[in-house]
Amino acid sequence: MDRQRLEKDPQKPVAALAVREILFAAADAFRAPVTDPPAGSNRPLAMALSRLLIVGVIPLMVIMVVGGWLDANVTVTSTVISVAWLSFVTIVALIWNRLAERWIRYVMLAALFFLQLRWTAGWLVLDGQDVFTAVLVGLIFTPLLLFTTALMEGRRNGVIIGFLVASNMAIAVGLGSTRESLELMHLADIRLAFPTFVVMLMYAVFVNLWSSQQDSLRDAELRVALLTEQANCDMTTGLLNRRGLELAARGWLNRNQDFSVLLVQQDRYDALEATLSDPELQANMAALGKGIDATFGDRITVARWSEGTFMLLVHYADRVLVEKMAQELRRAIDAAGYSRDDGLGSICIGYTLASSSGTFDEAAARAEIALQTALETGNCVRALLVGS
Repeated sequence: MDRQRLEKDPQKPVAALAVREILFAAADAFRAPVTDPPAGSNRPLAMALSRLLIVGVIPLMVIMVVGGWLDANVTVTSTVISVAWLSFVTIVALIWNRLAERWIRYVMLAALFFLQLRWTAGWLVLDGQDVFTAVLVGLIFTPLLLFTTALMEGRRNGVIIGFLVASNMAIAVGLGSTRESLELMHLADIRLAFPTFVVMLMYAVFVNLWSSQQDSLRDAELRVALLTEQANCDMTTGLLNRRGLELAARGWLNRNQDFSVLLVQQDRYDALEATLSDPELQANMAALGKGIDATFGDRITVARWSEGTFMLLVHYADRVLVEKMAQELRRAIDAAGYSRDDGLGSICIGYTLASSSGTFDEAAARAEIALQTALETGNCVRALLVGS
């Protein structure tokens, strides 16, 4: 019956397998290679959360200090501790922008250490109201500090720090439960040590697993970016391909931006194709593409449109300026020596203006007609302005 249920729903997780994978994933943290930044860390996020934590604690500590002064039932010890914490977080907040990353790490580790001292003192030394305050503060802020510390220190150190914190909290609870003064507070129960240790350690492991997933997501994003780049780029020239250029053009059209389209092809490309071998032809096209890109730089978006054609998108739709750009490109290509001595390889250019009210396919079709006209008539530059 169980086998049939699993066969019907093969993606349903098996509890035993899931627990085993979680344990293996936690154990892998200790085998993670030492890197900088550490594996599983996210220090930009940790820095932002740390600053938010510091700033958020300041008004809380102000309330604690003022309340301690106004309330006669609050002990002097509790008020002094609140003043110390307020001084600590205020100084850190004031010099935050001057602190290097490593010093912020030390600050967060120090805050976690002092918090553990207060937790331990609450169970072993303090009496009365101070015990409840130490327990409450420890349970609230320890997970927050463990989370930011794990983001800074990575998977391996994050688990180690979590284990040390969980052990300290459990030992303090175990020893403190033997105190007679805690019996009246119903805290003299050694069994509290076990759930304290397990919960804090599980939290550290969960943060570790979350960090591992973040690494996996970042790796997946990188692979997607590489695949996207390969899908949108021409392998021979390193420029955008037809698909990548269409995406750029449609983005401009969606923003209601007019632009110009230029098609560039070497004159008598068929004869050039018959003369050169395929590697020589591809090298020639790559050199021409680099020449076009070097001529205009950021002023254009250039792509390999077809086997022997480059398409240029210009960020404005002005006939005079586009005509000047076409002539500038011809002079630059001739001066760079991309044209061949036998007369093959001089470029022809056809262009059109694309309106945001039209489509990219229409503009590309008009540019192809303009280029074909330039090739047939022998004009180096041919303008086709439909509806302009």
